[in-house]
Amino acid sequence: MIKVAVDATGGDLGSAPVLAGVRGALKADPDLYVNLYCDKSSHRDASLNSNFSRSLKSRLELHLCSDSVEMDEKPIQALRTKSSSSMALAIQSVKENKNDAILSSGNTAALVGFGLQLLGTIEGVSRPAICTALPSSKGRTWFLDMGANLEPTAEQMLVNARMGASQCRLIDGIQSPRVGVLNVGSEMMKGTRKEQELAAQLIKEPNMNFVGFAEGADLFSGAFDLVVCDGFAGNVALKTAEGVAEFLTDELKTTLSRHWAARFCYLLLRHDLRDMRRRIDPARYNGAALLGLDGLVVKSHGASKTVGFQNALLLTAELVRLGALPYLKGEILS
Repeated sequence: MIKVAVDATGGDLGSAPVLAGVRGALKADPDLYVNLYCDKSSHRDASLNSNFSRSLKSRLELHLCSDSVEMDEKPIQALRTKSSSSMALAIQSVKENKNDAILSSGNTAALVGFGLQLLGTIEGVSRPAICTALPSSKGRTWFLDMGANLEPTAEQMLVNARMGASQCRLIDGIQSPRVGVLNVGSEMMKGTRKEQELAAQLIKEPNMNFVGFAEGADLFSGAFDLVVCDGFAGNVALKTAEGVAEFLTDELKTTLSRHWAARFCYLLLRHDLRDMRRRIDPARYNGAALLGLDGLVVKSHGASKTVGFQNALLLTAELVRLGALPYLKGEILS
């Protein structure tokens, strides 16, 4: 049995997509058991929810918490005053080995802060990094950091590269992942001092297949298995990519419904278009592990809808099943 603590509060859309996502994940993974940490409002919603069958309810337990962390709350304030919040208690349950992992779509900075405060980091890591996957022409590209550390040092980014490469080996079975550093150009003389210093260290790093600088378009080209950057650039790049995906989907809908000929073309291409939409849908890639914490913490997008949260929960269960944390520890310390 895989036990995952889910923070039912936080997020931009309330508890409804969380509850629906939990239901979908429980149906999809019979080995999954969910401990749902709720404030009063989400606890009421969960208690009154009639969409859970008796068999699903047997793998779901509700925990009433006295508080929750708001999306716009300053992390320092949350750390000082919200020790009894659903987020904090969910993370604490992982520390106490009551759950194997924790998933939250709440305040990212607070999640990182509570993770550091309650779990600490594994040996050799000073700050965690948020790692996610993006679709590419050849499968997917792993990308970090997505916002856990906005101004890392080159040394911290080197550690992130090691952790990201470990993720590639564990999940995708790529023994020598092609690693790049996000930059304003592919030429080796470009970039700030930090990118230049990181590249120099990666070139000398044992067992690191550094193939050069990556430009923004390379996130989707399939030329890299892993792209490393600071948390500021990573967060902007991720949200830009999500916005472009939504824009293209909306524009395609509008174009194909504008004229009878376009609608006819849609009928001919609908299966291919459906596959394309599925491949670029951000919800398919939702869920990003906070690599480096001494406990498995996964961040779901704050605006996650049902399918997105379900996918993030299934990813969390899969990371537990693969033994992601002990594998990472072994890789970093070897």
